[in-house]
Amino acid sequence: MPHVSSSLNVAATGLLCLLPVISSSAADVALDTGVSSDIPLDEDALLAAVEADMAALGATAMSLAIVEDGRVVWSEGFGTTRRGGSDPVTADTRFRVASTTKPMTSIALLQAVADGCLDLDDPVADHLPFAIDVQPEHSADLAVGHTLANTGGLLDYELQTGQEGDGYLEPFLEEFQREGGFLAPPGRMYNYSNTNFVVAGRLVEVCTDQPIRGYLEDAVWGPLGMDRTAFDQATVLSDDDYAEGLTELLEESGGDLMDVGPSTYSAAHLWPAMGAWSSANDLAALGTFLLRGDDAVLGSALLDDMKRTQVDREEGDDDAGYGYGLKTRTGVDLGGARYPVRMVSHTGFLFGYSAHLYVFPELDLAVAALVNVDFAFPGESLDVALRLGDRVEAQAIPDPEIDPSTFEDFVGVYTHPYVLGDFVFSVEDGTLQVEVPSLDAEGIGYASALVAVAPDNFDMQLDDGTQRLSFLRGPDGSVEFVRNRYYVGERTAGLAAVTTVAPVPAGWLAGTTHRDLPGW
Repeated sequence: MPHVSSSLNVAATGLLCLLPVISSSAADVALDTGVSSDIPLDEDALLAAVEADMAALGATAMSLAIVEDGRVVWSEGFGTTRRGGSDPVTADTRFRVASTTKPMTSIALLQAVADGCLDLDDPVADHLPFAIDVQPEHSADLAVGHTLANTGGLLDYELQTGQEGDGYLEPFLEEFQREGGFLAPPGRMYNYSNTNFVVAGRLVEVCTDQPIRGYLEDAVWGPLGMDRTAFDQATVLSDDDYAEGLTELLEESGGDLMDVGPSTYSAAHLWPAMGAWSSANDLAALGTFLLRGDDAVLGSALLDDMKRTQVDREEGDDDAGYGYGLKTRTGVDLGGARYPVRMVSHTGFLFGYSAHLYVFPELDLAVAALVNVDFAFPGESLDVALRLGDRVEAQAIPDPEIDPSTFEDFVGVYTHPYVLGDFVFSVEDGTLQVEVPSLDAEGIGYASALVAVAPDNFDMQLDDGTQRLSFLRGPDGSVEFVRNRYYVGERTAGLAAVTTVAPVPAGWLAGTTHRDLPGW
């Protein structure tokens, strides 16, 4: 077994041509006379929207697929697979889909539940060795269901290590137990962490006695017709039909736009969380399954649980939650309007790639979009593709109801003994202020004044980016924690002396927000 890195780090051009290419596989049956919906698709408007999005985003490759009435009714690729190249992108061209892998892993683990190997309420430690060395008090409370709902409380880990191949989940988790840990008590709160899904993937391996890659090929991708979805570089490179990404975020880019492909970076221990390559047509097949189900893949009761809100994200939006490997919403903001409609979704962003899968169960509608640039939201294309304004009565997007009188509720010292240490909050002239000794010690600049963005939610401005801080209340309404993806501080009694300085995770060093898209 190749060695796992011995130091855990909590990580993180112009349009050359626009060539729409209708895919030759999943979309064939749906492209005879156009869409089947009573609400017609304006294809000219969609092509213009794609062109505008690609130009605005600096993308050279994009693909899009629309599902209506249980089938793919439109799918196309745009641009070229290589910057400056001539091979056209199709709806079957592979892109990295990053965290859009999570619903796939969730299906696999729920299959293990259906087969009776485990239960969602089981402690993880009943099925595989799991005990965090420095926090044994939390280890026994980590349940199987926590991993799929992102409520495990585990430190996030997203470092690309170059590992490629099967067999890396077990040694990674062994090392994580020695050098990683919990940010929060398991089950207490939603906090997005890739490590949750590494644990979920390892549980699948233990239940099925095979590597997660082979199991997904046999039990998820194969039955759903997702034959363009893969983890390994060799498969992606085998036919050369993949889009190279464009990024400035990798350290080796030197701040210049860099082409990235299957061999540029990898991390096989993160496959269940963020490792898949896929196509617009394959994500559309996944969307069709989420809409219509398939008892041969997963029973309807567990599929409904997957799509049901399991935890409130507590990000200042009453209608935003998380199911099992899926984000959930009951209100969607798009094109300057809010639509009161239920949506389950997942997005994925990873060095040079952005992936989107949005599913609307009551509308029998889904859309998949892939773009070859970082943190790209093709909003105009999604607006035209979904036609929500023709399906649902639009509402005005409400302004967040921020009450400055509540800021006193947050005053105090919050601490984590192993990650970032103390955060100290005070109120000056009606503004919430923060002091972080660990950031000061590292010379990381930040603005002490926080910006209120939603009830109990604030943006903290750093020299290299923005971090969202969410204050979490207990049953009696008192504030118990301050949460960030890479830090959770528990409130201590009163304004104690500042004493705890702890290592700064790489997610803060990079200043990356990894924030959900507004209204999505």
